[in-house]
Amino acid sequence: MPMKSPLEIIAKFAKALSVAARDYKFRALLFLISIAVIVGTVFYRYTEGWSWLNSVYFTIITITTVGYGDFTPSTVLGKLFTMFYLMLSVGLLVGIVSILSNHIIKQETRKTHEKLNEKLEELKYRKRHKK
Repeated sequence: MPMKSPLEIIAKFAKALSVAARDYKFRALLFLISIAVIVGTVFYRYTEGWSWLNSVYFTIITITTVGYGDFTPSTVLGKLFTMFYLMLSVGLLVGIVSILSNHIIKQETRKTHEKLNEKLEELKYRKRHKK
């Protein structure tokens, strides 16, 4: 199987995203993760005293589990919040990625199934007309 170009990969992702956007579970998870980003940003802004940019930055790198280590909560409340926040927000992100990947797999399976059906019909046609 030939390697797909970056443009093809982006197109597949965009299609999966448009299909997933019609899925109420996906929309619900997207809404919840948006709320989580807002809550995390506001929390770190006021509890840790970070700028808005640093607060949203830390929130995003925490949710995505990148964790560069350039910012860490210094207050007890900030550390406790982060422990629970990580478990909740990472779960939400995993749910979103799961739904998206499920749509991509369905898309690929459908295409493969169509190709196999075409080949099968071609073989049936050849067999009928060979006699």
